[in-house]
Amino acid sequence: MRDKPVPNVYHQEFPNQQILLYQGLAELRSGEKIIKGKGIILLTWHPYPSISVEFEYFLDSNEDEESFSNYELKLIESVSTEFIFQEYLKVRSTESSGWGKGQHKILGYLTDPFVKGNLNNLYSIVFDVTNFYWFSINNTFELFEDEEDNEIETERESWLYFNGQLVFDYDGWHIVLSTLNNEYVDLREKLIKNGGYGLTHICKIEKQDGSILNFDEAYNVIKAFTYYLSFARGLWVAPILVSGFNKDGYQVMEEWRCPIIQADRWNQGYSWLYDCFEETIIVDIFPYFMQRWQDDMWQDVMRNCIQWLMEGLHYNRSENTSIILFQAALEKLSWTCIKSKDCLSGDGFKKLRVADQIRLLISFLNIPIISFDEYPYLEKKAKERNWKDSLQALTEVRNVIVHPEIKDTSSFLSIEILEETTSIAKNYLLHSLLEICSHDLQ
Repeated sequence: MRDKPVPNVYHQEFPNQQILLYQGLAELRSGEKIIKGKGIILLTWHPYPSISVEFEYFLDSNEDEESFSNYELKLIESVSTEFIFQEYLKVRSTESSGWGKGQHKILGYLTDPFVKGNLNNLYSIVFDVTNFYWFSINNTFELFEDEEDNEIETERESWLYFNGQLVFDYDGWHIVLSTLNNEYVDLREKLIKNGGYGLTHICKIEKQDGSILNFDEAYNVIKAFTYYLSFARGLWVAPILVSGFNKDGYQVMEEWRCPIIQADRWNQGYSWLYDCFEETIIVDIFPYFMQRWQDDMWQDVMRNCIQWLMEGLHYNRSENTSIILFQAALEKLSWTCIKSKDCLSGDGFKKLRVADQIRLLISFLNIPIISFDEYPYLEKKAKERNWKDSLQALTEVRNVIVHPEIKDTSSFLSIEILEETTSIAKNYLLHSLLEICSHDLQ
């Protein structure tokens, strides 16, 4: 039973609730100028999650007010650890104001990560995750047979008191994603109703053999894992408030930074988890995703295609944009898949019509052609234009969008045609990405 580390858990009563990270004496430094005052460090959410800084100071009436665009801030009352890895926070000012008898305030945000503590003795790294789906299932037990062939269930993970724990193990890494037990039980309902941001999950990363961590290497895993969670969720989630722990489970390091991924506000969105979240398919697919991610060629492709998928999902009122993004991703996946199999030259690929390029992709991945059964407007148009199938329908509609010289665009680009084409393109792209993340293509 792994009951360590014991991280700080931040509870939010409502979406977008700021989280106080520091409040106390501080020192502003800009060039040779040094001003003493009070510093406040906050995790804020608008327009997206960031580490915000407030610095309040008193200016004598005989002194001239100065404008600070970039400055450094030293936290005088910072909680001591084994040693301070960085002494100053680098801040960009966004606003300044004065009131009363010489009182002034500067507002800004961190421009560089601020690391406080020891990076040389890390055995666990913990961070919060924004706006992921709550879950109560777990895969924290395993079955084995004893000498008499009796099935014995044993718990291989139980991280403190967190509910809903999923364990992801891959290539020597041990990752646990846990649903936060928020004391404010209606945070979920408020997020669903009003949108915004919330800390919904907490995650820890360790080495499976319990060895010491390299911080930079672990951060690469964090980035890959949050890309994967974002792909599963259908919107960008972000790692927030990273902290590090020693072998005994005590915190020895803390990092404040504007997230490496710009998180999205809550929305229900579209997720392939909807139909299978009560299973552990999200765990099963992860190792294959990481195989792609660790391949230089595939990582670039997967990053681009997931980005285009996410952007396309966001354009729910601009189907034109979604169709273009989804088809571009399908073309890129098709060429990369074909190149990995070394079965067609680049010139040969270019000679194919785009519909046939994508047809090769879904053929390799054993994805069935989507019928027109649920798409009556496209079906009617396909009969009029003698389109072979939904792949040709997708590419023909996309051509009308991007090539204005094509005539009769009004009948092509009715809202019903665009909505049905968007749905087909999204389904092809999602199925292709999931198949690529579920099988060895080599």
